[in-house]
Amino acid sequence: MEPGDIAIVTLDGEWVDGPYAPSSETPMHTAVYRARPDVGAVVHNHALFCTVMAMAVDELPPSTPPQAEFAPIRTLCRLDGTPDKHRLGGNALLAASVAAALGTDGLAVLLRNHGSLCCGRDLPAAMTAAAYVEEAAQVAYYASALGRFTPLGEADIRACKEMLAAGRAV
Repeated sequence: MEPGDIAIVTLDGEWVDGPYAPSSETPMHTAVYRARPDVGAVVHNHALFCTVMAMAVDELPPSTPPQAEFAPIRTLCRLDGTPDKHRLGGNALLAASVAAALGTDGLAVLLRNHGSLCCGRDLPAAMTAAAYVEEAAQVAYYASALGRFTPLGEADIRACKEMLAAGRAV
């Protein structure tokens, strides 16, 4: 993609410019922007391991220090098999659910049977989130298959976030 390929929409989802029509997931993107003034970019994808793990867990715990920045990574939609019409996307219920799950400072959410949504202050930050969340899902998948998945504990996650907040790399 090139910058000129991106559909320009208002915060209400009205298409104002760009050569291609906006995505069916525009409501999800714009709901995040409306709820989170600190977010400058949203990346939604159907990454393989995020999609797989979204079918297996209600929350994806980080297992490495760089992944800790994005915790908690919650999964939307119920795991109990109850039908969720909004999980297929492109609607206001999913959009509102994503914005609520991110809360005031979340950076990533998994979407059951769908993929992930990650955000950041700008496009590089949102893309970094998407890469690390997919890595977290991939590590969790393989480590679980080996029977040895050991995610970071709350204290380690907190320490990693404090290092990042102080401007130090993890």
